[in-house]
Amino acid sequence: MGKRSAQEEHIVEMLKSRRRIELSDICEMMHVSEATARRYLSSLEASGTIIRTHGGAVLRDVSVAYSYSKEASQMLEEKRRIAERAAALVQSGEHIFMDTGTTLNEFGNALYSRLSEGDLKDISIVTNSLTHNEALASFCTVTLTGGRIRTERRDLSGTIALWTLATYRFDRAVLGVDSIDDEGTLFTTDDDTAAMARQAIANSANVMILADSSKLGRTSYVAYSRLLPNKSLLVTDSRMPDGFLKRIRSLGIQVITAD
Repeated sequence: MGKRSAQEEHIVEMLKSRRRIELSDICEMMHVSEATARRYLSSLEASGTIIRTHGGAVLRDVSVAYSYSKEASQMLEEKRRIAERAAALVQSGEHIFMDTGTTLNEFGNALYSRLSEGDLKDISIVTNSLTHNEALASFCTVTLTGGRIRTERRDLSGTIALWTLATYRFDRAVLGVDSIDDEGTLFTTDDDTAAMARQAIANSANVMILADSSKLGRTSYVAYSRLLPNKSLLVTDSRMPDGFLKRIRSLGIQVITAD
């Protein structure tokens, strides 16, 4: 790609200071038309510098790398409460896709408790997670997607995992997320994880997103979907950024706090 123009450099500098920029901000601050602003964003997107979102853009962060062990030690109590609240919403007889990650690990623990106590029956789970599947399989049907093992994520991914996932239809997908911006855009750290989540959302009647407040109001590497009215439910804790709850609910998204 060629060298960025002075105008594009200015947009990048604005993004570094505020993480997200609206199309209207570019028009106002740079005194350009909406068509010109869109052209700048298209050029920056083509160069891999930004990620376009609804009505604006976020800066692509190429330094993001996921670590299960690091994530497992952060916001642990919040993750447990979120997982327990989410597991309480699962109904007997449901077909579920269960995502991977540390919050989903807590969700699996909470689901196991309900199953072992007889409070939940006749569910079936499809998952690419490599954690606690043997325990869950003692009480319900658990199907692994197959695929390439990713030790840093403790999951399965790739072509085989996607092919398997595409053959199922679910009552509910239960997903983690790396971050959610103020427009409800969902982000993760890599293309393989994004592809799995995107397929799960497409094949599910309802989607439950589990995210502690540290993941809200910010962006990450790969934008793969959005919170969807009448389909998405966000389960989080009460320490979310100022204005985030009001903004997300104004988009028609149901939000439950687990505190």
